[in-house]
Amino acid sequence: YSKKNMTRDIEHLYAKNILAKATIIMRSGYGKSDEIRKLIGLARKVIEDNTLPYADVRHQYYMVCGWYYAFICEDVEATDAVICLAKELSLKIATTDLDVIDKTLVPCANIYLELQCYEKSMKLLNDGIKICLEYEALEVYNRKCKELCEYLYDVVNMTDNPKRYKMLIDHIASDAEDVQSKKTFSLALEVLCFNTENLD
Repeated sequence: YSKKNMTRDIEHLYAKNILAKATIIMRSGYGKSDEIRKLIGLARKVIEDNTLPYADVRHQYYMVCGWYYAFICEDVEATDAVICLAKELSLKIATTDLDVIDKTLVPCANIYLELQCYEKSMKLLNDGIKICLEYEALEVYNRKCKELCEYLYDVVNMTDNPKRYKMLIDHIASDAEDVQSKKTFSLALEVLCFNTENLD
């Protein structure tokens, strides 16, 4: 249907539908890499030919490519490249910093877990925590900070050396001191120190 109605807005929808289909097939575990690659290539052509003003589709394209390079190709360098593009674009199009966290930083952290790139995943989560620490007056950011710290705890325990957890605590404490966000940091530390005696 979308393909038969190539108005400007339909082209935008068509590209989004192609990328959604590629994502569904990829995550189902039943799609062939050739099929997924063709869908991504088709979406890229539609984006380049018709939808350059639609930054949200380009962002979706980068995210789908990130999953493809990580989940299908296991290519760290290619994944790094598209995640970098996604992050740069996200900073330009996100309506709030919370959108940057939810739509880019956390999904990209998930992508790196597929490659077992734990430090890269932790860095993205820590970037999200640092954003939250700038908004201590807003409860929604306090809750998000605690959520990110819980996720960070899980990722640290996936590594070969969970003791580095203490180094992360020190690093986040330093960030909190820089932005004078003691209240928010106390929420983060509450999670970060949970069961730390088991990490000795």
